[in-house]
Amino acid sequence: MKTGKKIFRKYLIFFVSIPTLAIALACGWGGDYYDENPVSFFAPEVSKADGFSPFYLSSHYLYTGVNDPFNEFRGNNVAEWSGYFNNNVPDSSIRYLLYEAKNTSLDSLIHFMKGKNAMLPKSLSTNSILLYSDKQAVTDFLFFLGFANRCAEYMQPDPNRWIWGLSMEKSPDSLAGIKLFEGGLKQYKRQKSDFVKQRYMFQLIRLLYNTGKYSSCISLFNEYAASLTQESMKYRSMGYAAGAHYKIKEYASANYMYSILYDRYDQMKVTAWQSFHPQEEKDWNECLVKAKSPREKCVLWHLLGCYGDPKRGMEEIIKIDPKSELVDLLVTRLVNELERNLPLINDESYGYNKSALKIGGCLKDKTIVTFFESIASKDNTHDPALWRLSAGYINQLSGEYQAAESWFKKAAAMSSVDSIIHKQISLLRFISKVDTATLLNPAFENSIVNDLNRMKSQGDNYLNLRVRPALDWAKAKLAAAYKKNGDVVKSHLINHQYRDTFYSSPEKRKLMLAYMNKKNMTAFDDHLLHQYMYRQCDIFELEAVWMLYNYNFIGALKKFKECPGSGDTKLYGDPFLIHINDCHDCDHADPKKKIYTKLQFTERMVELEKLATKTDVKNAAKHYFEYANGLYNMTYYGNGRKIRETTIYCPDDYGDDTDREREPYTNCSIAEKYYLKAAALSNDKEFKAKCVFMAAKCEQNEQYSAGNFDGGSETHFLTLKDSFADTKYYLEIIKECGYFRAYLK
Repeated sequence: MKTGKKIFRKYLIFFVSIPTLAIALACGWGGDYYDENPVSFFAPEVSKADGFSPFYLSSHYLYTGVNDPFNEFRGNNVAEWSGYFNNNVPDSSIRYLLYEAKNTSLDSLIHFMKGKNAMLPKSLSTNSILLYSDKQAVTDFLFFLGFANRCAEYMQPDPNRWIWGLSMEKSPDSLAGIKLFEGGLKQYKRQKSDFVKQRYMFQLIRLLYNTGKYSSCISLFNEYAASLTQESMKYRSMGYAAGAHYKIKEYASANYMYSILYDRYDQMKVTAWQSFHPQEEKDWNECLVKAKSPREKCVLWHLLGCYGDPKRGMEEIIKIDPKSELVDLLVTRLVNELERNLPLINDESYGYNKSALKIGGCLKDKTIVTFFESIASKDNTHDPALWRLSAGYINQLSGEYQAAESWFKKAAAMSSVDSIIHKQISLLRFISKVDTATLLNPAFENSIVNDLNRMKSQGDNYLNLRVRPALDWAKAKLAAAYKKNGDVVKSHLINHQYRDTFYSSPEKRKLMLAYMNKKNMTAFDDHLLHQYMYRQCDIFELEAVWMLYNYNFIGALKKFKECPGSGDTKLYGDPFLIHINDCHDCDHADPKKKIYTKLQFTERMVELEKLATKTDVKNAAKHYFEYANGLYNMTYYGNGRKIRETTIYCPDDYGDDTDREREPYTNCSIAEKYYLKAAALSNDKEFKAKCVFMAAKCEQNEQYSAGNFDGGSETHFLTLKDSFADTKYYLEIIKECGYFRAYLK
């Protein structure tokens, strides 16, 4: 936070339209906002400040998710009323009366308790409250519930809020609100039970706030604050008083109260943290004056550090109490804030500019280094190891690697070998190795392979360490370096991309296979290949499938067989089956279908071509027709689309195919050619009609692929009409094919 007239929050979108009340939540999206693609290697969990974990710097409002105190308040309320009944009434009975029973039911229960023979609704006739021996205690409880329910009518759900339960001040009848308040105050004064009295007072304070009587709300709280000895009633009432101060722009008083809530009542810690909102130096200084102890001043500086300037907050707390645990959260927030200077891992930097990914030197402000070192060197803080670790990392960010290592050693000396501090140091040392690498030789690779293997086994977030961002950064940086050195295989392996075009190049495929088959693999080679998503058979299958779509079935068959297991994928439908109307799902679901793998499909296509041209020429028409069916079904329009899908390349997942890749997949002209060839070789008119119709489907699909979505099959439809109108198959076509019926009309 900068000194000056206005206090503002750096790097923070903070939306406050109302102060957060005792039972309210966040006022909307806001909070500590990272970039959409943040890079961070420093885990705030190293501070071990578990009680402050919601307030670690995060790309969301809270580090640990959305805060919802309503269930906590309800659970706590039920537990306190259970204590009122000496734990002799089940929680379920109390919860029903508190949050589900209507006022009419409560009135019936009150009359029943007074012996007026009231009829109880079924929902209350079995409630265990009826068995409690102290009837006056029950009656007092029920009268209070009736009052609380009427007060709740002034707590309206706000549809403009993204969280349920937020209130908006709404007074449908101000006179009724005044009468309700006056009646409640009388009940408070008549009530003998101190437990119930305090709950009446909480309802009265909240009612004044919700009806917009902010000054009266504050006065009532101040008058009765000393009598509120129950923790929940005291601090929840204080929350409304703080909100009232905020509403009348008494920011110093509001923020002071929020700091008390933050420090002393965990159930409202998040709520108070969010509501704390100093405006100017003037009201901030007034707020500091209200602090009654060094602890209270430290809490205020802690909150201001979270709010806008962690460095200033730490400096002031350390002046007051160097041992305060309130500093630890601010250490992590400042370090994570400084990480915004780290380079983003994006496509522009990947593979093109490895210097853009350099960590050392991204922090230019040397005063920050001096600040951390000056505090760390004194060893008089609450967590000296955290300060030493942070001083090391700040030096690393500024490019002072030797100084960083010196501080890491000092931090490690104060921590057990299995501590999160040690694990964080290991991660940061790995980053230093990669960041300072000049030669990507076997010695360097051997120095990092154990780190890579360990981090891979740890998963995305081991012990809350930021393993995944570190791996992503290291892979991008190493990939760029390998690519610059001309080693495209290692560049791809270390940081492969799911949509990578690496395998579009035959030369790169050849290099990859050679690498996979190399002798004398190093540990680094083993790591690259074990974490890689593809295997040799995937490459062979990719090449075989590309041959299929270039109609080189013999070559594809040979390629499949070069790697056992390649081509074993089962197809969904029979790729040699066709219908007048294509129905892929029907073919897939057919229980009697013949099952083919890609390899078996290829074998059958090779066999059909051989039968038609060499070994069974008499039945060439039949063989060509089945061959044409295979050609048709392997296109986009057939039931064998899966033929084209491979582990490396799955066309249904993207729409960025090149024309060269797309054309064979949608090309039906080759199938059309063989349908016509089959028709020409046959004397069976029914069979010829079937061949011509399939040729017509191919012609229509070709027009569709060309963008002519309204076009038909003028050539082959005319042939069917002129030459095959007397066949049974012609009648079947008319019955099933709407395109052909439209053509005839």
